[in-house]
Amino acid sequence: MTNLNRNRSEDGIIDATAINTEATSSTVEAAGYSTATFYVDYTFGAGTNVELRVDQSNDGGTTWFLSQLGDASTPATYPLVELVVSKAAGAANQVYVTPPVPIDCSHLRARVVATGSPTASDVVTLDVRLGAHGSAVVAN
Repeated sequence: MTNLNRNRSEDGIIDATAINTEATSSTVEAAGYSTATFYVDYTFGAGTNVELRVDQSNDGGTTWFLSQLGDASTPATYPLVELVVSKAAGAANQVYVTPPVPIDCSHLRARVVATGSPTASDVVTLDVRLGAHGSAVVAN
């Protein structure tokens, strides 16, 4: 068996960008990866929260789909809810890591915005680490 655990990082997919309006990252090739973990460096201005959304595409980035998760709190219907990673603003500068986001796409992008009454002083830099986990039998 060959271990297929592998990772790839993309730095600065959003690079020191004001998020008083929504900022969209560069497109990241994600084929063959199953998770995306985002590293957020947020400089607090006047916003109250930072929200991160992940879009996925299977056609090279022409059509984008919102990442969604099933809501297990209502198991009879298991409705889909938009995946939003939200962090309350606090100290002047915050660095945090999101939980791994499940992905199954050829390309992804992230959208980040500060909520409340943000200003151009609310700035974010965003990196992503893609992961693939599993194993496979390799024929000789």
